[in-house]
Amino acid sequence: PEGQKNAFLAQAILQAEDAGYLERLIRQTIREELREVQCPGTGKTEGRPEEIPAQMLDFLSNMEDGM
Repeated sequence: PEGQKNAFLAQAILQAEDAGYLERLIRQTIREELREVQCPGTGKTEGRPEEIPAQMLDFLSNMEDGM
């Protein structure tokens, strides 16, 4: 029936708007919280980067020679 189609469409549109609003609200909340979180290992390291141990380089070189 025509009246039910209009009511269904109106309800579907309102639910989609509510879902979009909730998604934006959740994303905003997560962003705000993540700004305050300190994750170890995600920041830039100062000084020179860690060197690869010579033993590991020798191992990789031997692997490459074997191929």
